[in-house]
Amino acid sequence: MMFSSFFGVLGSIIAILAFVPYLWHMYKGTTKPHVVSWFLWGLLQVIAFFAQVSRGAGAGAWVTGVTAGLCWLIAFLAMMKGETTITRSDRYVFAGALAGVVLWQVTNNPVYAAILVTVTDMLAFIPTYRKGYCKPNEETSSQFAISAIRSLFSVVALESYSLTTWLYPASLVITDGVFVVMVLMRRAQLERKRS
Repeated sequence: MMFSSFFGVLGSIIAILAFVPYLWHMYKGTTKPHVVSWFLWGLLQVIAFFAQVSRGAGAGAWVTGVTAGLCWLIAFLAMMKGETTITRSDRYVFAGALAGVVLWQVTNNPVYAAILVTVTDMLAFIPTYRKGYCKPNEETSSQFAISAIRSLFSVVALESYSLTTWLYPASLVITDGVFVVMVLMRRAQLERKRS
């Protein structure tokens, strides 16, 4: 129990610290988050939090709850200082994400919730992946790298391991990590073209 609480607190602190440079870069205008992704991530984090709590995740759910609040903050700020251009694919992703939420409510099953939230989160990443590929210098890669580490601590802090409790944070380790690699590679590629 003490072990889980330690990693739950540590993961929550890392979650908060991960957003500091991101918020700073937003303030300076160098990072422009995509509003669709951040809105959906906030919604999905809330769903994942309640699904984890319902299955006894304990301190492992704390990171998800803290991150939910931070995602909503970024989504709100993105409406003023972020990427607000909504493409057709963004609309499809948004509709798919909301359909996943409705499907979870209909099934009322935490395992389905975890699977749907994980798949929907991956869909919600599409606008940010696209933007990160096209405009890699408008993303703060350190935030996503730290978020991958935060999610890893969330998995370690779980007090109950089941598909419902570990699937979503484990998927974040992968999606955030892949995004960081893609952004860094894309920056290097664009830098070589300029040279």
